[in-house]
Amino acid sequence: MKIIESFDNKIKEKIKDEINEANGNEVFFCLEIDFDQEKIKNVVVMARGNKSMAPAVIETLPKNSMVLHNHPSGDTTPSGPDINVASKLGNKGIGFVITDNKLNDIYVLVEPKEIGNIENINLKQILNYFKDDGEISSKMQDFEYRTEQLEITESIVNSFNNQEHTLIEAGTGIGKTFAYLIPAIYWAVRNKEPVVISTNTINLQQQIMDKDIEFLKKVLPFDFKADLALGRKNYLCIRKLKNIDNYLNDSSDLENINKIINWAKNTKKGIRNEINFNYDKMIWDEVASDNDYCIGTLCSFYDDCYFMKARNQLFNSDLIVVNHYLLLSDAVIKSSGYSTLPKYKSLIIDEAHNFHDVATYHLGNSTSYKLNQQVLKKLYDKKYSIIPRIRNKISEIEIDNKKEIYSLIDNSIIPKIKDLEENNKEYFIMLDNFFNKFNKNNIILDSDLKDDDSYQEINKYGFKFHNNFEELLTYLKNLINQLKFIENYDKIKSELLELKQNLNTVNDIVLNLLFNLEAKDDDYVFWLEKYRKHDKYISHISALLNVDKHLPEMLWDKLRNAIFTSATLTVNDSFKYFIDALGIKNYSEHLVNSPFNYEKQSRLIIPNDIYSPTEGAFISNIADDLTDILKTFNGSTMVLFTSYKMLDNLYERIKYDLEEKNIKILSQSKYSRKYIIDRFKAGEKQIIFGTQSFWEGVDIVGKDLKYLIIMRLPFPVPDDPVNAARVNMLRKEGKNYFFDYFIPKAVIKFKQGFGRLIRSKNDKGIVICMDNRLINKRYGEVFINSIPDRCPVLKMKLRKIIDYVAGEV
Repeated sequence: MKIIESFDNKIKEKIKDEINEANGNEVFFCLEIDFDQEKIKNVVVMARGNKSMAPAVIETLPKNSMVLHNHPSGDTTPSGPDINVASKLGNKGIGFVITDNKLNDIYVLVEPKEIGNIENINLKQILNYFKDDGEISSKMQDFEYRTEQLEITESIVNSFNNQEHTLIEAGTGIGKTFAYLIPAIYWAVRNKEPVVISTNTINLQQQIMDKDIEFLKKVLPFDFKADLALGRKNYLCIRKLKNIDNYLNDSSDLENINKIINWAKNTKKGIRNEINFNYDKMIWDEVASDNDYCIGTLCSFYDDCYFMKARNQLFNSDLIVVNHYLLLSDAVIKSSGYSTLPKYKSLIIDEAHNFHDVATYHLGNSTSYKLNQQVLKKLYDKKYSIIPRIRNKISEIEIDNKKEIYSLIDNSIIPKIKDLEENNKEYFIMLDNFFNKFNKNNIILDSDLKDDDSYQEINKYGFKFHNNFEELLTYLKNLINQLKFIENYDKIKSELLELKQNLNTVNDIVLNLLFNLEAKDDDYVFWLEKYRKHDKYISHISALLNVDKHLPEMLWDKLRNAIFTSATLTVNDSFKYFIDALGIKNYSEHLVNSPFNYEKQSRLIIPNDIYSPTEGAFISNIADDLTDILKTFNGSTMVLFTSYKMLDNLYERIKYDLEEKNIKILSQSKYSRKYIIDRFKAGEKQIIFGTQSFWEGVDIVGKDLKYLIIMRLPFPVPDDPVNAARVNMLRKEGKNYFFDYFIPKAVIKFKQGFGRLIRSKNDKGIVICMDNRLINKRYGEVFINSIPDRCPVLKMKLRKIIDYVAGEV
């Protein structure tokens, strides 16, 4: 189609009339195209601007369209931002055109493409990949035909073709990743639109990108593109690095910075996880890409920018792999007209059982000393902070209002930043002193606490702190207004844009601080918390309680289809808890059991002669017998705890007895998760003592792991702020918080922990649950009903386990 010929006189007159109505300023149009008639069928004004720019409203553009905007200057040469937007739209088939105000000079950057209706994917064609004589079998040595894999693959194909949300609980060993990857790739390539895959853990992301995708590139008969989307701070900012390089003589971190400078000379992608040497994490913040420092196409390093190159690649991707946090961040900023991810209509959420918790915390607000200090230091700290750089630039150019700008910087902005640094320190010291009186890990800001005289004094100072931030905002806006109209504007344009970015961040800080100071939104819970005992200051945090009311509008309602999958979505074979928590409506559900033979491969043993773990004497009651059991196991064991307190107590009681038998305990109190897993896989006669992070995402196949001990049912911690607030909310609604909230969360966690043992068809092992509430409480049946079908459940005295294991061996 020849675009210029499609502009008939009627269309031209309508566009010119709209430009005249806007006083000759820039106008951003959407032109809808009839490709059959090869003409423009409709003109819609999307936005109006000034003499030099207009908002590029591109998220709601229809298919079979192009955008047009005018350059009032008459020069239709595209700017850097024009080219950037045109490339994004061009990848979606949307054209991009620039004209003068009279439509005498029409410049076409990108031709529009006809985009037809959605094309369904062929179920039979996709299922053939998973059969005994399929392409996967021919290229995978240990391939196993599984009817369960075919079942969930069919449900996923139907989700795409029928445009429906689908819930899939897929037991361990089904091969659900390939089951959703192949349909997703077919759909994305056939319909020329991306499918987003979101995971909770880095391990699964790496498996998908480094293993599964690479394998499928050898299997599928066409090319496709898959990319991993990372948060901005994972990328090196070349401009920040150069500025630090300019001031190395002033830095006390010379050694660390030089390491990163040397690494930067050879890096290909500029990604943080490429670094293979130890460095101070604070130094990375100094050189990491961030919104405050980014000046886009004005940056002299824009063409080489690692983050921009990675981000632009996403707009050409068929599959985009993200984590839950980035997915939610993108959903939040899309409501403001920005985005990290390209527009997408199909979403797959793996490890979906974590999504509710991630959304709860991520959609809240946090205020902390460290975060405030970082923002203030970006404004004024070292020579390469933005305010000193602006002052230096002003000194180099001739302008009439130089004295006024100097006065604003020296007498208002810099003193206010210094005041705020003191306010920040004082406010969080006051909070810390107040917090320490309670001897708790966190304190919920309920009505009683907010009425406390001491807290009210602190809050009063907090509002003073907030007001000072508001004054800084006013000064920064004043500085921006003065710089916008100087004669040599071009010489300071990049610094001005950077200052505007910092202004936005300061504004966010101000809003978050006010939100947490007022602490009156009933949809949120507010609390004070110190993450670790050695932290210098506490944090002031809020979390969203009713995410089920927000996620539909934010995500689900905007999608054509969404697939939610995990090995643990149901409780008592019901998806109700998961559905209610996320606010999912109009869905199909599929519960597909693992293909493993749990009747032959596993046992669940519950001791019936021990104390309940809720009793204080529990550890002393079981320590001796458990020590002998662990000696019998001779390693190859993982012990899961719900708290470090119980872990450390048992560790101190039994470690010497085990060391005498050359059995080593790898305690999470002493070693990192990665070190423990690597060491456990590499050696023998070792036992893992792990807490929360070991209950899921640990994949140890074969004889390395033969025994799993669950010390206590993983009920939510009652005094956790979010749990306590939800309990209170359920009580007000007349619901039973224990059965409606505590048990579902505990069952899902229990299923995750249980799933650490049997990871392949050849694995064999025993699970011991040391919590006899499984057999002594009525609700224990809910837990037992949730473990894999046909797994034998045995009750015996703790000491008898030694004889039983000896007989099994």
